[in-house]
Amino acid sequence: RIQTLGANVGPGQDACKLRAWLDNDSDGNRGAFQRKVHGPIALDVSVKDPAMAHVVEQTVQYHVLTGFVTECDADYRKLKDITAKMSLKVTIFNIEGGRGKASTRLYTPQAMGQLESFGIIGSIEDQIEASATVMQVLRDHSMVDVALVGDQRTANAYLDQARVRELEGLLMSAGTNGRARENYLCYTYDRQNGWERHNAQKSRYQQGACVGQVSNVRQARFWGETDDPDARREATEALEHAQEEVIQLKRQFAELDGEANKLKKEAAHLKDKAAGRRAKLGVQKKARLEIGKLEGTIAELEAENQIDLGKERTTLVNKLNVAGRKYVELVEKAQTEATDVMAACVALAGARMNCELTKERQLQLKREVQRREQDYVELQRAHAEAEATYKRMKAELKADKAEAMRLAPTVEVVDSVERQTALVAQFEELPNRLDELVAMLEEVQRAADLIHDNPEVIVQYQKRKQEIEQEERELAKLNTDHTELLKTFDPAKNAWKSQIAELQVHLNKLFATYMTALGNEGEVRVLEGATMGEYGIQILVRFRDGMALEPLSKHIQSGGERSVSTIMFLMALQDMVKSPFRVVDEINQGMDERNERIVFKRIVENSVGPTRPQ
Repeated sequence: RIQTLGANVGPGQDACKLRAWLDNDSDGNRGAFQRKVHGPIALDVSVKDPAMAHVVEQTVQYHVLTGFVTECDADYRKLKDITAKMSLKVTIFNIEGGRGKASTRLYTPQAMGQLESFGIIGSIEDQIEASATVMQVLRDHSMVDVALVGDQRTANAYLDQARVRELEGLLMSAGTNGRARENYLCYTYDRQNGWERHNAQKSRYQQGACVGQVSNVRQARFWGETDDPDARREATEALEHAQEEVIQLKRQFAELDGEANKLKKEAAHLKDKAAGRRAKLGVQKKARLEIGKLEGTIAELEAENQIDLGKERTTLVNKLNVAGRKYVELVEKAQTEATDVMAACVALAGARMNCELTKERQLQLKREVQRREQDYVELQRAHAEAEATYKRMKAELKADKAEAMRLAPTVEVVDSVERQTALVAQFEELPNRLDELVAMLEEVQRAADLIHDNPEVIVQYQKRKQEIEQEERELAKLNTDHTELLKTFDPAKNAWKSQIAELQVHLNKLFATYMTALGNEGEVRVLEGATMGEYGIQILVRFRDGMALEPLSKHIQSGGERSVSTIMFLMALQDMVKSPFRVVDEINQGMDERNERIVFKRIVENSVGPTRPQ
């Protein structure tokens, strides 16, 4: 499903980027949120019966499938800021507290019992497995609890005029809220036509009748089976292999990180021990200074021969002897301590070198993990491209096969049976090995080279050469004339572009004003092209808060939203196009009463007046 999302430009690729950002454990991105973040919804939803995957995807809009769900307002605002910084166009929904509401059944048990006789087996919600939070989003924005699913009996009922009235009467009957319905949505399965979508609403002009439309259900992309089992198996094996390598690298990284921490602790211990040794050396230096002072005092006393030293000299000599013995002891102890300090320094230097090597190994492993993750992403992209190429070549092969089957009967009519038999015999006589075929081709080429020259061929060659040169001269003249014409055309084209720009500004202003009156937003842009024929108009609309302007498309907006946008665009064109009158049929299909009143008011205002077109 991730590959399918990534193969679709726009919201699909943006959803994959946001999912990858959330799954980045090294940065702890998911841990930055207060509650769980769900999404993309296409990855958090599964279909109980794969045969129902088509109708589920038909019901759930694409922007919902690629959307994300938060469980509190703070996470919603934070995720919105993150998508804005990453320039991602992803729809974000918020279910406060992550608590989904209890499912409310649309029809009473009695009505459902009658609908079961027509083959109605339940709603789309019954076919979906998802968390309560995600299921609530599907109910609120895709109405999975409203859409019904029927089987072959339901499809047969739509072919019977009498039974279809009875069926639509039940579908429009009063629901659990006691009020009659204004519309319904039902999917039916027919063995010949496959899945069909029946969308109808109560007629405004004929009492008790319904007005609706029937459309085919497109092929499932996210929850259906893939067309290439071998490609799917290879992609799964490659994914599992890449995940195992990432796990092994992370395990090695953790082991090296533990060794680095252990070396750091040993280095700290050696550092403390070296500090104690340095303190002891300071004591020894102090003792040396004291001995030096005593030796100076003795030298001064010996210099004074006239003075009888007596007991003082004897006392000083005894002190000197005691200090000398202490000095010798301290020197020996200092030597021992110095040896220990040197050994500690050597061990500390080795620990530091091991720590630096460990850090370097950690960086190498981290880069290796990043490289493997990039290879994994490239593998996914290559798989998606290979799958797309396979499907394209498969389609081309089907087309070639159909063309061959179409031409085969013609060949059989033109060629006689004897000629076909002869060609088959000649083909069977050809060698089966490539080197033998190459040798035969070289032999035929040598035989052709031995043929005598034909002078007429040279004459024809010279004639054709002169004709080609004449055609090239005429082509060069035409190119020159074309360039000159383009130079004279540029001023007219620039004037035309300026007029188009003025019309676009006026048209965009009116369209934006009319859409704002509906509580929505709209914009009209001009799509430029290399030639005038490639110019076009793009209509962008927004019907929900928190979403960017999106092109008007049947794959994004509902039928009512497209109807409102279309009539507002036509009203903006009303004063710019000179036509006697206009006719638009069934423009209110899919509109609610509020939008219908606003649209009717706009049509009246743009049509009333002596100079207004009708």
